[in-house]
Amino acid sequence: MTTLSATQQHIEALSRVFHDPDTAPVVYSFLLRYGRPFTPVKAAETGTQRLGHCYLNAIKFTGGATRYCEGFAISANLFPMPHAWNTIDGLACTDPTWEDGADYFGVAFTHAFRNDFSSRTGLTSIFEGLYALRGMRKPAILKYLESGIQTF
Repeated sequence: MTTLSATQQHIEALSRVFHDPDTAPVVYSFLLRYGRPFTPVKAAETGTQRLGHCYLNAIKFTGGATRYCEGFAISANLFPMPHAWNTIDGLACTDPTWEDGADYFGVAFTHAFRNDFSSRTGLTSIFEGLYALRGMRKPAILKYLESGIQTF
């Protein structure tokens, strides 16, 4: 039996609010299928950027081998909340926004997908910006998101 982190439990609880998995918000379906835990590690940029701007902060440090990640995380004993961070290996993460981040759960995206999403929508957050794709049906949005998953 697998023990779920507080963040994973939070996402599962949110998804259960919707009795029909086909009507659950795309982000929960996607995260439950493809999300994974990330272990925070300290880096030079950890906690150095402006609070409340995690998406822009993570984008700022994305490039080369460093990938943009998005999902949910916990900081300062708060409840899991939407957040963005970076990874190099798909296992460990660095967070330019929070010094005390913990329990990260999400997905790493390719540079090409991250750039395409921003160009297509004009938005920084992938998951919070999915409303900009409202002309697409859920299966098409899931397929689009799947195309952006970074493999390691």
